[in-house]
Amino acid sequence: MLDEWAADQDPTFRRTFYEERLLELKQAGKTLIIISHDDQYFHVADRLIEMDNGRILEQRLSVDALINSADSNKECQASTSI
Repeated sequence: MLDEWAADQDPTFRRTFYEERLLELKQAGKTLIIISHDDQYFHVADRLIEMDNGRILEQRLSVDALINSADSNKECQASTSI
């Protein structure tokens, strides 16, 4: 669990952390829970959970996760229809 871990980092490191290191950890099968207000990098998340005062307001898949899910679903449908 990382709570605002990259918040005070320089922009280059922050980009490297979110766009490269997290991908490496994901590919290694690691699950991370990251608390962040840095909406510039929300797209790297598989799921987004918005909270306010300790209450969950909304849960959703990220845009990239939705696209990947749709692409996977199309591939599955294509492979079963052949």
